[in-house]
Amino acid sequence: MPGLRRGFDYTLIVTNNGTFDNVSGFTVTDVLPAGTTFQSSGSTPGASVNGQTITYTNNTGLNNGGTQTFTIHVTTSSSLADGSVLHDSATGGHERNDGQ
Repeated sequence: MPGLRRGFDYTLIVTNNGTFDNVSGFTVTDVLPAGTTFQSSGSTPGASVNGQTITYTNNTGLNNGGTQTFTIHVTTSSSLADGSVLHDSATGGHERNDGQ
């Protein structure tokens, strides 16, 4: 129905597929597509928000084989046309300081 703001979630899953435990932490950054707005309610707490860029930082690390899930709840603009396709991608990374 045109004019309604709809909400939905993006789910980001980080998996440590490496050979070692990550002890230095990591960041995950997602740039939301135009026509969406980040909502703290319903999202994983701790997001750093700068416009459409959402960043989560893990300072405790992630065990080898471990996963961490982040949920980003968004609403769509009331001007977004029905049937619009939204493209989204996220990046993750860490700095190695564990001697590996």
